[in-house]
Amino acid sequence: MTTSEGYYNGVGKAGLSRAGSGTAGKVSSQRDAVGVINIETASKMPYALVPRGTGHGFTHSPIIVWGIAAGTRITGVAMDCVNCGKPVVEGENFCNYCGIPLKPEVAGDDGLAHLPGRFPPPAPEADKQPMSAGKIVAIVLLAVLSFGCVSGAIGSIIAYKQEHSVSATEYYKRAQAHVLSERFEEAIAECDKAIEKDKDHVGALELRATAKFRLERYEEALEDLELAIRVEPEFPQLYLERGTVLMYMERYEEAIADCNKAIELGLSTAEAYFIRGNAYHRLEDYEGALSDYNKTIEIDPGKADYYCYRALEFSELKDYEKALADCKKALELEPESEFVYLTFGDIHMDMKQYDEALWNIDKAVELDPGDAVCYSNRAYALNNLGRYEEAVADADRAIELDPERANPYSHRGYALTCMGRYEEALIDLDRSIGLDPEYARAYKNRGITYFFLGERDKAAADLKKALELDPEIEEAREYLQKMGVPGY
Repeated sequence: MTTSEGYYNGVGKAGLSRAGSGTAGKVSSQRDAVGVINIETASKMPYALVPRGTGHGFTHSPIIVWGIAAGTRITGVAMDCVNCGKPVVEGENFCNYCGIPLKPEVAGDDGLAHLPGRFPPPAPEADKQPMSAGKIVAIVLLAVLSFGCVSGAIGSIIAYKQEHSVSATEYYKRAQAHVLSERFEEAIAECDKAIEKDKDHVGALELRATAKFRLERYEEALEDLELAIRVEPEFPQLYLERGTVLMYMERYEEAIADCNKAIELGLSTAEAYFIRGNAYHRLEDYEGALSDYNKTIEIDPGKADYYCYRALEFSELKDYEKALADCKKALELEPESEFVYLTFGDIHMDMKQYDEALWNIDKAVELDPGDAVCYSNRAYALNNLGRYEEAVADADRAIELDPERANPYSHRGYALTCMGRYEEALIDLDRSIGLDPEYARAYKNRGITYFFLGERDKAAADLKKALELDPEIEEAREYLQKMGVPGY
């Protein structure tokens, strides 16, 4: 058993750019725009368009067309949606592909008609791939729960009608923008309005569940998904989303049942098998987990995360050769991935090759010096190499970065015990168990500390608890044997 821990990641966002911001490029005449420009009277509307033929790269600037009278708009120009890049049907208010509102900006008081280009979104966070097997990689699960949002509008949804005339769908589209900007309370408020107008609006129910999930309001998210399923019982994505929420609620059998239903209804995606594989692992069905990870990779062989997960499963099954082979494949796909090196480190620790583990974890720290997991794992490796002062320093750093993580308190407690600082060690080990009452190694470490303090009854109780939680912790068994406890 290893000590790797979880990662969490957010959802990116994008917006729209307007000409005249100081960064826009210019086109000196109408002929520089693509297509024939016609003039017609129109009122101002929001837009999400980019002229055809200019490309959809992040560096494309808005076009300014000179000589158009104020109060008019441009039509007849071949346009693409700024969100999905698909051709726009002239006269449509919404993109037929992704649903984002569409209208070119009308001429302003400056006598110019402005057509937006692509606004560069912020650079996404590096994928914080999954931690050691048994935890959920949030970036994948959040993507599942953001299905309704990602498949819809990306960018600002502007309130362009009076409030009394806004439809449920328009509230829903505003909520999508809020979720993508991580304004979850605002998203919930817009979904509430959509559902008030249409109580069976599945998109709004689903999206409200997404926002509540991101706020860790899992029970409420579950309620919304159950309402959505009652309306659309044959929509497989809803079952996968509910399964995701159930995973976070540690209701693994129910999560598996929902994944099964999603797959039965035709959603045979990598994510569906991946989530089910995580649930099987948490139930210690390692063969079932491995089967699902195999299917995940069969569907999507290009994602390093999946190979890392399967590597950790092979390691649980003590098939280290295959585990290392999967790590090498992951490294080919993402040579600068912190998690790949952490996974290598995990497997070498399972193999008790602590020098090799330390080399890989050092590389992970180099790639992401702000990740508590790196320091926590390195503290564990250093403890096993007898480098206790260094282990304490790394555990200190891990706790500074994430004070609610149980592992580094346990690692620091173990190091302090080995340095003879037993009372300090007990404080850390009590804290570790308080944060994670199912953390077997913390009980083992506290049991050893009590042993050296001469409190044999407490030592025996903790060491037995450690073996109850993880029968493979041989060090706990060895100390029970030293104390002459029967049955060990």
